[in-house]
Amino acid sequence: MMDLILVALISVAVFFLFIFVYIRESAINKKLKLYEKTFDLLNQNIHRLEKEIKTKSADPRHDGATPSELEEFSEVSRVIIDKFHELQKDNLEFKESLVERYLELENKMKPLTSVAPSSTGLDENRIVTLFANGFSIEEIAKQLRIGTGEVEFVLKLHDIK
Repeated sequence: MMDLILVALISVAVFFLFIFVYIRESAINKKLKLYEKTFDLLNQNIHRLEKEIKTKSADPRHDGATPSELEEFSEVSRVIIDKFHELQKDNLEFKESLVERYLELENKMKPLTSVAPSSTGLDENRIVTLFANGFSIEEIAKQLRIGTGEVEFVLKLHDIK
């Protein structure tokens, strides 16, 4: 009976642990998607600005930016893009580490969720056999050194009594 309660408690703990990990992973995935959208938007804006500057500098009527200003802008935009790529790489590594931690946690929980076969499995077979051979519930309980309630329970499980 204690084993059953222990297994139930462990199962409940594992269930809540998986729910916690799922909720946490969902929140992190939302943040990562937000970062990705931001990166894409920034890349689009940088590309648009570069395109505008090139078209304005090519237009002879426009006294646009000087070549040094264009180079400076181009260099700054490249640095920003490189930083965004580094952030994307860091986010990907973080996500992969979360997956690894999740799998590690899952592997640690597997031994806790599996129930070792109890020694009462053999007793159940002996109880059924002894009862089939004509022994009374009290005699079976004395012989196997278990309570009569357990003998009755096993017989009820096997639809014998």
